[in-house]
Amino acid sequence: MKIKLISIALLLQISGIYAQKKVQKTEPTSDFFQISLILPFCAKSVLDDPKHKYAAVSQASREYYEGLTLAIDDFSKLSNNVQLKVFDTNMDTVAFRKILERKEVQNSDLIIGPIMKEGNQMMKGFASKYGIYHVSPLLTLTKSSINDPYLISANPDLKYYADYILNQIKASGEKTPNIIIMAGNESNDQLLSNQFLALKPKYKDFTIKTMEISKYTDFHKYYKPGVSNQVIIASENEFMFNNAIKLLTDSNQYLNVKPWTTRKALEFKNPKIQLWQSSGLTIVSPYYADYQNPALKVFIERYREKYYTEPSEFAINGYEQAQYFIGNLMSLNGQLEKLPELETQKVMCNYFKIAKKENSNSLQNNYLNKIYFEDLKMKRAENW
Repeated sequence: MKIKLISIALLLQISGIYAQKKVQKTEPTSDFFQISLILPFCAKSVLDDPKHKYAAVSQASREYYEGLTLAIDDFSKLSNNVQLKVFDTNMDTVAFRKILERKEVQNSDLIIGPIMKEGNQMMKGFASKYGIYHVSPLLTLTKSSINDPYLISANPDLKYYADYILNQIKASGEKTPNIIIMAGNESNDQLLSNQFLALKPKYKDFTIKTMEISKYTDFHKYYKPGVSNQVIIASENEFMFNNAIKLLTDSNQYLNVKPWTTRKALEFKNPKIQLWQSSGLTIVSPYYADYQNPALKVFIERYREKYYTEPSEFAINGYEQAQYFIGNLMSLNGQLEKLPELETQKVMCNYFKIAKKENSNSLQNNYLNKIYFEDLKMKRAENW
């Protein structure tokens, strides 16, 4: 880690560019696709203090870059012409503005980054002026308030989860289910809970109610015997979450209960896999790694050989997103506005289906995975 950070710092001091790689075609040409990767590597800050407050986002950015470089290697083998330039925002708006003033950034065919909402808001005027699409690669934006036709979110906004889950319930054949949202007090919990309520007019045959997860013992007041009870647990509180799941599995009190949640549960310190499996819990997530997938096995071996460590989720995302966005940039001859016209594409493990966000001109990947547990192992269900 220390060697990598020193290398990053030296490159920043010399050129202001973290890394650059140009893949030349076999035939001489002046044409190439220029990609700018703009992420908060925070190289100098983390080199000076490995426990810096930005250490986690720095590591995520570095691992994403490492995965992306393996995709660039693939393009090289196919003799495609791609130039990658990488910039460090240092989580600083002044530094980010200076990056946007660089000619090579203004001449980009595609920008990957930034990751934070504030950075994507700053990108709106720039992207419109220069006609450059930019991908928000790592985080789920919690709100769809950035109405930027050049913004592509690699992960769907949090509000989309509510519509997705209700649509999945409807597609499964449920006619009049009883929908109960157990919500925590975190802002994202409340945002998701409110979005379910906002969708009542769209799902008129569904009964949709919310309750506080801290009062999970009051579930009997919301439960309806004789119908399908679909319970969405929107809570980042691990203790409350597992207590609620345990209650729902009590067959002496409740039958025909189906729990759902978001991928936040996969970040819990002590996941109760056996309990989650017995409850029939479905976790909705934009990311899924199938370690039995032959393509992923090859990627892992390549990553180990190049970086001497195991690839993280961020590294896998870097590879898959580069394959999808840069690959389609080339196949569409730079016309990324045609992405919504493409069919769903699978890259290694994950799927991409780009579409417009609701009530916005921005784009996002609308594909979400339904994850469940069988034999205490995580598996992905096919979408209905």
